[in-house]
Amino acid sequence: MMVFKKKKVVFIIPSLHSGGAERSLINLLNVFDYTKFDVDLFVFKKSGIFLQRLPKQVNLLDYSQNYITFSLPLHKSCFQFLKRFQFSLIGHRILFTIKNKLYPVDKAEQYGWKHVAKGIGVFQKKYDISIGHLEKSSIYCSIDLVNSDRKIGFIRRYYDLNEFDKNFDEGYFTKLDFLCSNGKLSQDRLEEIFPHFKSKIRLVENVTLSSQIIENSKELKPLDELKVNLLTVGRLHPLKGYDWAIKACKILVERNTQVVWYVIGEGSEREKMELMIKEYNLKKNFILLGEKENPYTYMAQCSIYIQPSVDEAKCNTLNEAKILKRPIIATNFTTVHDQLINEFNGLIVEKNPQEIANAVSRLLEDDKLKLKLTNNLNTNVLGSENELKRFYELLD
Repeated sequence: MMVFKKKKVVFIIPSLHSGGAERSLINLLNVFDYTKFDVDLFVFKKSGIFLQRLPKQVNLLDYSQNYITFSLPLHKSCFQFLKRFQFSLIGHRILFTIKNKLYPVDKAEQYGWKHVAKGIGVFQKKYDISIGHLEKSSIYCSIDLVNSDRKIGFIRRYYDLNEFDKNFDEGYFTKLDFLCSNGKLSQDRLEEIFPHFKSKIRLVENVTLSSQIIENSKELKPLDELKVNLLTVGRLHPLKGYDWAIKACKILVERNTQVVWYVIGEGSEREKMELMIKEYNLKKNFILLGEKENPYTYMAQCSIYIQPSVDEAKCNTLNEAKILKRPIIATNFTTVHDQLINEFNGLIVEKNPQEIANAVSRLLEDDKLKLKLTNNLNTNVLGSENELKRFYELLD
């Protein structure tokens, strides 16, 4: 009798904080078919609220001692490598730090990768499939450090040549079996920049579990219903446009709107945002809630959901707000028209505080428009469980 053999799969992602890529991975892993696949997960940093939501079937890989040492602050890392006479790793750790200071964030990650890779080391296990679940290091790790028969990479941003070194990525994309995007416009962009890879580029949208989102939204009601509660969910990152949001909030307060703008997420912009909030005297009006495992209780109760992004590939939180039928305002970032139709199921505004504030005021004053936008959030776009089938096709 033929014995069925499970395929060995490893997913790679930087962390499990509350970003869109992380949430989509957790959603995927919670509905994954573990009768057919043995799944390992490698994260560059074992942190984030989604760690506790990992299914028990997923094996979280341990770090090598060298990578633990590499991850220490520079002086501690170099001292430990020196004690072990690992002089080449001292050089890699120093060069990694220098490149992080010399280059913008995305290119620093690209150019610093080979140094990080020396710290991580080659994976000991052989896999059938390795999946870089996010652009840059996750893909590079799959290519350079994992012995697997099939390699899949995901680009979850609109590919901007000003931010990425195309030539650096091209060398890695050549070695992928599939290069996946999570939005149609992002897919088109990849095909435009890398036309010779068109045969391996695939559209695989994020798994969004609508039934689970609706159920989780009922857990509690944390917001004051007597106030105008605005909400944005996303990591605290320059691409999310929070400086526009804070300035828009100031404009609304000056108009005597009883508004509280909540932000769920964590990230590198927190200190800058806190300073802006203090400067504009908005401590009671612009609230940083940090990470929340269940943001849907806030989303279900908010007066308006706002996505003030500079750019996005495919915005998970817009889909989630649509599932919960919230009035939506979004800036006119590159891929927003993949998800919203202006004046039909949301308001799309220009990327500036005045336009964002004007849209909020308009929705607060026009109940008919608000009702129209929410009524047009029709059910045929309220989930993507079918994306599972498309994802499994990559693994066959």
